[in-house]
Amino acid sequence: MFGGRWPELYSGLPVTGKPAPYPASCRPQAWAAASAGAVLTVALGLQADLPGRTLTVRPPRSMPFGELTVEGIRLGGATLRIRANRAGVVDVEGVPADVRIVHSA
Repeated sequence: MFGGRWPELYSGLPVTGKPAPYPASCRPQAWAAASAGAVLTVALGLQADLPGRTLTVRPPRSMPFGELTVEGIRLGGATLRIRANRAGVVDVEGVPADVRIVHSA
């Protein structure tokens, strides 16, 4: 929506039905750009331990925002696709063969 340059402020949802950058906002804004990665990390319960060759994925058992699919997550030299359905069941594609995936506590 913002050409890869996440703004510090956006508006337009009630009027246009989609986000529009606020005219005076900085683009890109470092903390705003980093917030998307932080939200995904928390929403999917991601924790990577590459020295230990482990990827932990622990989304909530009932996804409050519905199904979530994320593509392009980098893990070392690999690119992952992670999908969590409404029940919190996770499917991870693209994980190197020597990396173990942990799904539950």
